[in-house]
Amino acid sequence: MKKNKFLHFYIFSNNFTIGIYFSIITLYILNKGIRPEWIGYLASLKALITLLFEIPTGIFADYYGHKNSILLGFLFSIFSTILFITSNSLFYLILIFFLEGISNALLSGSSTAWLLETFTNSTKEYDDFFRKTNIWSLISKISGSLIGGYLFYLKVDYPIYLILFVKIILLSIFLIFAKISFKFNKRKKHLNFYIGFNNIKNSLFEIYKNKILFSIFTTSTVFILGINAIFIYWQPLFINKLNNNISYIVGYIYTLTTFSSILGSYLLKKLKKFNQHYLFFYSLIIGGVLLISTALIKNIILSLILYCGYNIILGITGPIRMTLINKNINENRALMLSLLSFFESSAIIFGGVLWGNIYKIVGYNLTIVISGFFIIVSSIPFLFLKQKFKKTQTDFN
Repeated sequence: MKKNKFLHFYIFSNNFTIGIYFSIITLYILNKGIRPEWIGYLASLKALITLLFEIPTGIFADYYGHKNSILLGFLFSIFSTILFITSNSLFYLILIFFLEGISNALLSGSSTAWLLETFTNSTKEYDDFFRKTNIWSLISKISGSLIGGYLFYLKVDYPIYLILFVKIILLSIFLIFAKISFKFNKRKKHLNFYIGFNNIKNSLFEIYKNKILFSIFTTSTVFILGINAIFIYWQPLFINKLNNNISYIVGYIYTLTTFSSILGSYLLKKLKKFNQHYLFFYSLIIGGVLLISTALIKNIILSLILYCGYNIILGITGPIRMTLINKNINENRALMLSLLSFFESSAIIFGGVLWGNIYKIVGYNLTIVISGFFIIVSSIPFLFLKQKFKKTQTDFN
């Protein structure tokens, strides 16, 4: 299989299954007789396990290769999917989300690092790479969500069977394309944890001394904390604006907002003449304002337009964020990306508790308003990089 075809297949398959998963997972778990509050607990458990395993799996990937880490991540994911089909008890659901957390940790840094090493030749290609893969990812998720919803209507287990089938096909083709040898580098036969943790210390120090990298890590953590609220509560937010009528429309809203993110990624190419740092900074502020307005405005049409605008901003900030990070990583890429995921997972775990408690006090609308301010605040680290803004010229070519 040619490189470009494999890349499209890899991105599509991964995100197609993600689209299916997020379109039906809440209803699927409820159908197993699990109480609604446990859905949040299971999501937090997966984020916690991902957090705990991020750094060890990052060290593993840098020592034994990104391809081996990806392989293990796929195997854990396939096994957890099989358990999903065959199990109904809460115990097995806890085990499933535990395994998914490990799988996420194995794939988080290694997948991106391997794709960059395999499909780009220099950092100059990162901008276009992340923009294109972001668009392809969103299209794949839309396809998965539409098909997953329809299959769930036919029979609740059908979407999970399709996820399992696609994952097995992806693993098989990955083994052929990546040419897994199952042989470790003899000089790295034994994983030295002292050296591994020394690499962590050095990587953290590199993040701290690199102003751009430090700013993007800080911004990402606060940003993820902010958007976590709308990720959890966007469905009830719009259902309330509809006065609890025609609640099925949230599926169409998901599709519409995903298309908005695709539009944002397309617009990013048109904005190539602007400095990346400035564009990222102002996009965060605009995104926060749009989210606050979405929650405050009662008219459903206008609120939905603003929410689509917010998702357009996400389509712009996502590729820029990954480009800025990867352009400033000099070594131990998988470990550095795992550290980023470590911080972001911490924000997700903390955010689940934070927004849940805020919601109990102020309700959906004000919770989203407060989260919008968090997104605006996430832009503050870039205020300290004005000199960098002036010196750095954006290269989207």
